[in-house]
Amino acid sequence: MRVAAPLALAVAFLVVAPHLVTSSEGAPAPKVRLVVGFHDGLPADLGALLVQAEAQEVRRDEALRFVAVTTRNPEAAATLAAHPQTRYVAVDGRARTLAVPDDPEFANQWGLHAVRAPLAWGTTRGEGVLVAIVDTGIDLLHPDLAPNLYLGPRGEQGYDFVNNDTDPDDDHGHGTLVAGVVGAVADNGFGVAGVAPEATLLPVKVLDEGGEGDLSLVATGVRYAADRGAHVIVLSLGSYDDTPALRDALQYAVAKGALPIAATGNHGLTPGVLYPAAYPEAVAVGALEDDGTVPWYSNGGPEVDFVAPAEEILTTARDGRFLRRSGTSFAAPHVAGVAALFKAEDPTLGPAALVQRLRANAKDVGAAGVDVRSGYGLVNASFGPVPDPLEYAHLSGALLLPVALLPNVGAFERFLAEPDRARLVLNLVYSDLTPFGNAVVTLQDEVTRETVGRFVMPSGGGTVETRVAPGVYRVTVTSFGGVALDYSLTVTGHSG
Repeated sequence: MRVAAPLALAVAFLVVAPHLVTSSEGAPAPKVRLVVGFHDGLPADLGALLVQAEAQEVRRDEALRFVAVTTRNPEAAATLAAHPQTRYVAVDGRARTLAVPDDPEFANQWGLHAVRAPLAWGTTRGEGVLVAIVDTGIDLLHPDLAPNLYLGPRGEQGYDFVNNDTDPDDDHGHGTLVAGVVGAVADNGFGVAGVAPEATLLPVKVLDEGGEGDLSLVATGVRYAADRGAHVIVLSLGSYDDTPALRDALQYAVAKGALPIAATGNHGLTPGVLYPAAYPEAVAVGALEDDGTVPWYSNGGPEVDFVAPAEEILTTARDGRFLRRSGTSFAAPHVAGVAALFKAEDPTLGPAALVQRLRANAKDVGAAGVDVRSGYGLVNASFGPVPDPLEYAHLSGALLLPVALLPNVGAFERFLAEPDRARLVLNLVYSDLTPFGNAVVTLQDEVTRETVGRFVMPSGGGTVETRVAPGVYRVTVTSFGGVALDYSLTVTGHSG
């Protein structure tokens, strides 16, 4: 979230008529979607204006003062822009979910521990905070989500703007995955736990069964969430189209006390943050891998505020299942969960104060200081200073003498099983810091720089075994953003 430009300056550049290309050889012009925003509410002559522009109304949002239309008339945008009350005319782009293809690797919720959520649960679990999931809906019957779902005054559980009804059930799956990261129920002997396991989840369906939807519909969903009293709004979706109606919706939500949190995108572009994350009213969240690095696909740019776990995140799925998924779609709800914990701990915090709290607690990763790939760093839910788990880790081998020794860390040793290959056993114990999840041990050939082994140590520590040829290797142990152990290991063949 950045400081917004003055509204008067923004308005001065908004009445721009998009150029619509005509068809050739008399073929019907392609149908396009436009959003038309107005200064002081929808005009009384709106119907006549649409007839003149040969445009058909799709939806309207009187609170955000826009109407979405379709048209085949190449002159429609100019006609609509010429009306004295028109504030802007823009193409109504399409938003899409921001998950990446599945590649299962981990069997536990490393992301939950990476953001230190369990350390905050002694103070709060997000009770009393309403988090809106503006997405494809939520599986309303999932046993790990149903107890935390919103229930309105008339028994409604949210809204489906795609089908225009009060049944925001998930017919795609993405929204259910996102919802579980934020607020899956904890301590129920079943499934997983969310970052804020006692927050209330508000399903707002704006994307269809294919995971797509008009940006104007997303805008209305954001406005609906704010009107229902949402404190945090999760937008794990994005588009390269800048639609002013969506920017207006974010401003509306912030004015109502809601904090929008959005994913930056998965296209590997810097700069390249998608909308709505690129808007200054949104908190823009990129991805973080289990070894504390920003993955190649995480879109970057000056808009990035934070990074959060996004690789192989174990979460709720449709039909009562659980799946692992990756992408910035799953980074954003980690930040939303942390924001919900902070809001529950101090209900007086508004959107700007929540952002400041997130910044103050974040752990720097990547380049020193605020940068275009990781922003302020990895969000941290703890309410006090927390050491890196590997500061107290003990790494050792099985036989012989230490190859290298760091103060207060312990020894890393190697032994040989045969002349041409060394059998290597690594033991890692996290002393007294077992809640923090996985550490990653990487073995790299010092000459070729080739990675010859990469091992994930489970929560609390463990043992892995591999074989390597004689040579010189660099061994690093990483935990969520900082390398705490760094060894040079020399392996020489011998007969015993």
